[in-house]
Amino acid sequence: MDGAVKDHDAGEDDSVAAPVDPPKPVPPTPPGPQLKPKMLIAPLLMLGGKKLGIDYALPEILFRVRFAFVLTMTLCLAVCALMYAIVHRRVHHTFFYTLVN
Repeated sequence: MDGAVKDHDAGEDDSVAAPVDPPKPVPPTPPGPQLKPKMLIAPLLMLGGKKLGIDYALPEILFRVRFAFVLTMTLCLAVCALMYAIVHRRVHHTFFYTLVN
């Protein structure tokens, strides 16, 4: 046998090459960071504390500031938990549903 007959066991393939996938589109870049007004509240409070007469070295004032922070964080978490509970509760078990129907 001369080289005219191909041996399929040797790894030679006489089929057509597989089609090439088109290149995937590049996703758009995400938007850059934005400056929002609520981001300025903490720096303004820290810088404006001296103008308002807040001395963080005094233990009574430091306790009040920490207590206010804990109170606001607890209130925020309670509101988030309430919203989560309202969204995920079943409609037929709600007080509002019985009032409407």
